[in-house]
Formats: sequence, structure tokens, C-alpha cells
Amino acid sequence: MGQFHCTDCNKDPKVACDCMCATCCWSGRELARAEVEELRAQIAAEREGPLTDEKAGAMLRRLEKHFHSPVFPMERFCGTLRSWASCMRERASRLHKELLPKFNEYDESDPKSWKLTPEAEAARGEYETEKAYRQIEDLSLTARAMLAKNEVKITRVQTPARATERSRKFSDLLDFEEAEYRIERTFLAIQKSNLLARMFFAGEKPRENICPVHKGRWSGIMGDCPHGCQLTGWIPDGVGAAT
Repeated sequence: MGQFHCTDCNKDPKVACDCMCATCCWSGRELARAEVEELRAQIAAEREGPLTDEKAGAMLRRLEKHFHSPVFPMERFCGTLRSWASCMRERASRLHKELLPKFNEYDESDPKSWKLTPEAEAARGEYETEKAYRQIEDLSLTARAMLAKNEVKITRVQTPARATERSRKFSDLLDFEEAEYRIERTFLAIQKSNLLARMFFAGEKPRENICPVHKGRWSGIMGDCPHGCQLTGWIPDGVGAAT
């Protein structure tokens, strides 16, 4: 327990104040309201005993009720996102195995050649064809207009039976593979982001003053900046404006 005393009850600084009043002092200095509330929370916590998982869960439920929103520890929040990404990856893998079971089949008659079997080559050809069709379908309206202007016609030739369940599953497969790729790239960017770490763990807001030396570009972790940007490329508020 920190050393403080209450000017009302005038207890010894080493003894916790029972009344938890708002006039407590720290080394003779009047405390700000936030500091008083923090001391009150410390006293209440000591009286309640050690914090257990059950107590922490009850606190989270109170916070959720207060904010009308789920409240997660950071580890659970990130873990939930990774579980979601894993679902995308597993769904894509299942569809890939279902539609293209021979995709990775090699000719066992000559293991050293790493030659694909005819079935595997056909499966890869079908897969690449479906990806090409998807790219065509994803062209923007501007690109489609340019193709039409240049009289370039792209037609997807398929039999009526081809445009059924298998075609739909191929579309789902490509959707999940694209989602998996984008998710992994996003996670990589999150893990590398100095800005995001400062916003999450230090409670910072995006800085507005660009560093005249590093010019808004993160420049590593070794060294120092004369303008106080901490090599982030941006100067914290209150440190000084870029000149």
C-alpha cells in the first residue's frame, strides 16, 4: 500500500485510510481526482483479497454492461481473430481437397523427376482456368469499358452442366483462398505496425506533426532523433512541431 494519509481522519501515512475521502494527500501534495480514485480502487482491492479468475470475470461482465459492448483482454481479442482466420484457411483446404484431390499427385515411377501425373496436371489446369475466370469477373466497370472499346471480347465457354454445383464450389474456394491471403497479409501488417502498438498499449492517438528528418517513415529501433520522434517519423504531441 502506498503511503498517504487523510487530512480528515489524520491517520499515519503508513496506514490505509478507512474513510477513503477525497482529501487524501501524497507527500503533502493534494491529489488529483484521478489519483484519488486510483487509491480508492487500491484500498477496495486490498480489502477484497487477491484477484481471482471468478472476480475478474465478474468485473468484465460489469464493464460489458456499462459499455453495452463485449470487453476482451487483448490476448482473447487477438486469439478470436486468429481463430476466425483459421476457419477461412480450413474451409479453403477442405474445398481444395474435395474439388482437386489429385492436385499434388506425382508420378511414382520416377520419384526423382517430380513429374506430375496427368490427373494432377488436369486438376492444376482447371484450377488456373477458374482463377483466370475469377480475374475476368472481378474487372472493374472501367476496365470492362476499355475492353469493349477496343473490341476485346472475353467469353467464358462452359456447358450447362459445368455452371452448376462444381462451379459454385470453385467460386467459394477462390473466395476463401483470397480471404485467407488478405487476412495473413493484414496480420503481418498488424504485427509490424509501431503505430498500432502505440495506439493499443500506450493509448496514443495518431501523431500529427511530421518529423523533418524521418519524414513520416518508421526508421528502425536503433539510434535517436533530435526532434524526439523516436524514429517513428512523427513527433509526439507536446514535444515540438516540425520545422
